[in-house]
Amino acid sequence: MHSVGPNTDSNNQQQLNVQGVVGSVYPSPHGQYHSLKGRKLFFLLFVSCVTLVIVSLLVGGSVLYFNYYRSQQSSSSNSTQNQDNLKDSAGKVVINDNRFCSSSIYQPEGRILDLIRNSSPAVVTIVVKDPDVSLGEYTNPESRETVSGGTGFFISEDGLLITNQHVVCGASARDIIVLTNEDKTYSVSSVEVEPSQDIAILRVNNNGNKFPYLKFAHPDARVVVGQEVIAIGNPFGANPGSVTRGIISGIGRDIVAGSRCGTDGQLIRYSYEGLIQTDAAINSGNSGGPLLNMNGEVIGVNSAGILVANNIGYAIPHTTVLRILDRYLKNNNKIISPYLGIVHRMIDSSVASAYGLPVGAYVVRVMPSSPAAKADIRPGDIITKLGGYKIDFSLASTLTLYFEPGQKTTVEVYRIPENGKLEDGRYLTLEITVGKKDN
Repeated sequence: MHSVGPNTDSNNQQQLNVQGVVGSVYPSPHGQYHSLKGRKLFFLLFVSCVTLVIVSLLVGGSVLYFNYYRSQQSSSSNSTQNQDNLKDSAGKVVINDNRFCSSSIYQPEGRILDLIRNSSPAVVTIVVKDPDVSLGEYTNPESRETVSGGTGFFISEDGLLITNQHVVCGASARDIIVLTNEDKTYSVSSVEVEPSQDIAILRVNNNGNKFPYLKFAHPDARVVVGQEVIAIGNPFGANPGSVTRGIISGIGRDIVAGSRCGTDGQLIRYSYEGLIQTDAAINSGNSGGPLLNMNGEVIGVNSAGILVANNIGYAIPHTTVLRILDRYLKNNNKIISPYLGIVHRMIDSSVASAYGLPVGAYVVRVMPSSPAAKADIRPGDIITKLGGYKIDFSLASTLTLYFEPGQKTTVEVYRIPENGKLEDGRYLTLEITVGKKDN
C-alpha cells in the first residue's frame, strides 16, 4: 500500500513534464491545435500498430507453445512406451528403428515350446552335501561343501523323484537338497538306489505342497532310431532348466561308465546294458534328467556322455526304470534287487580268446548260504548263461533287467577241472532260485 502512492505521484509528474514539453514546442494556439490533432492521429496509429504486433505475438506464441506441448507429450508417451516394450532380457532399453528392426513382433509358438513349458517345472536340481559332523551335531546341509549334484524329476505330485544313483553318490537323505525351478528348497526323507542300473528313487518332503510331475511313456511304447527327443537338465550345475533337442541315434547300447563320488573323488566304474543313445547334448550335470518324446512322456533317464566325443549321450530306458519302480512300490518303498551272492569279474572277448576261455562272468567268491552256494556255483566257474540270456557284457545288468527275486531259473557255467587244464573244462546247467538284496 505504501508503494502505490509514490508511483502515482511519479506518473503524474511525468505527465506534467510531457505537457510542458509539448507546450514549449508549439507556442502558437492555432499551430498548437493542428499539431495536437496530428499528434493524436499519430498516437492512434502508433497504438494500433503496437496492439497489432502484441496480438500477433500472443497468437503466434500460443500456437508455437501448443505445438511444442503436443510434441513433448507425444515424445514422452513414445518414450514411456519404448521403455515399457523395448527392453532386452537384461532389462536395458534397446533401439527401435525400422531401418534396423522388424516392424512386427514375432511370438514364438508351437508344440515343442508347449512341451518345454509343461515339462520343465517338474525338473529339479539335486545337490549333495559333504556329510560332515561338527562338534557332535549334524550341521545344516546348506552350510556344508557340495560334493556332488545333478538333475532329477518328479513322477508324482506328493514328491516321488527319479534321478541317477551316481548323482546321489551314496549320500544319505539328510545330505541331499532339492531345488525346484522356482528356487524353492526341499529336504529328502528317503533314498533308494539300484546301482546296477544307475537309478535312484528319492522321497522329497513336500511340506504340504503338490509338485508338478512327468509321466512315463506306456511300457509297450517303442523307442525307434530317428525319433525326435528333448533332454532337460542342469549342465555343469549352473544352468538349470537347460533344454537340448536331438534324435535317437541307437538302442540297446552297452557301455562301461565311471563316476567320481565324495570329497576324495574316488572313481567308480559301472557296466550298463541296453541303453538309449541320443545326439541330444547330455553334459555333466544333466545326469538324472528326463529324456522326453515329442508327446512330453519320459522314455529315458539321462545318464552318461562321452567327454571326448560330440553328441553321444546315453539314457536308461523307461522300461528299466518302471521295472525298478514296480519293485520299489511292491516292497514298502524299498528297492529290492535280484541277488545271486557272488563276487565276479567279467571276461570279455579279448581275454577269452587270449586264454582259450568262454566269455562270461568269472566267479571270484561265493557267499555262504547264498542262492549261488545252494545252486553249487563254485569259485573259478564262468557263468555263460542265465535263464537263456548270454552273459557277454554284464551279469548284474542282465539279472536286474530280466529276473525277479524268488524266480526259479537255470544258470549255465563253464567249470575248469581241478587239474587246472582249461581245455578240459566242461559246461554245466544248474538250477537256481534268485534271491533278494536290500540296497
